[in-house]
Amino acid sequence: ALQPTTWSPSFVKKLSDCPFATWAEYGLGLRPPEALDANPEARDIGQALHQLLEAFTTQYKTLTVAQTAAAQAAWHRLIGPTLNQLQAPSLATLWAPRLAKLGDLVINLMLAHTQAGRTVHAAEYAVAQPLGPQRRLKARFDRLDHTPSGAVIVDYKTGYQLPTWPAVLSGDAPQLLLEAALHRTTYPNTPVADLEYWHLHPKAERTVVSFISPKRSLDTLNEAITQAESFVATLADWLSTTPTVEPTPHGASALSLD
Repeated sequence: ALQPTTWSPSFVKKLSDCPFATWAEYGLGLRPPEALDANPEARDIGQALHQLLEAFTTQYKTLTVAQTAAAQAAWHRLIGPTLNQLQAPSLATLWAPRLAKLGDLVINLMLAHTQAGRTVHAAEYAVAQPLGPQRRLKARFDRLDHTPSGAVIVDYKTGYQLPTWPAVLSGDAPQLLLEAALHRTTYPNTPVADLEYWHLHPKAERTVVSFISPKRSLDTLNEAITQAESFVATLADWLSTTPTVEPTPHGASALSLD
């Protein structure tokens, strides 16, 4: 089939950017060559970090001061298996002290979260909903936390640059909003209280970058999630009457979150 039966937010983004390129890749099996400046080591460490954080937060949903020493020991035990996954030995040498430092940061954040009533609900948590007659939209949250105010959806980022919140709101970086829309549909009684990027790059200025801020209110977030829900509904209606993805003239986008 030209279209995959399970669509991810990244596939939706790809289709929105250029239906023609999507048709070429999924219909003709053509893939663009890897960029000359592509960094496979970055992907390698990114996957390893996600697995490390999943393993740790599966073990610790909350964290108290009395558990700090045990949590630190658990984190350090996980570093070895994480580094063993890396293909380049030089990466293991480079990242060993970085992962130790990251562990201190994660543990301190979790101590503060526990005091505020925030718990880890799940790591690498998948949700899905039907998308037309034979397809579904599926997303995997890096982390889903529960707070007294509702759910916080966390996306781990290991690259140098983060998507900006204006890009998220415009649909240029739709992943978190589509995840929030799926969460609202799946768990209507648990509101989404915030979206967060956790910036895990060694040179990151801030680790946690929250949507809710003096510039962006909860009302703004709820309006954006409603818009994303409307987009998903429109996409489902379109797929119900469109059996294949047809390229549009000049690569024009057929989809938009705007």
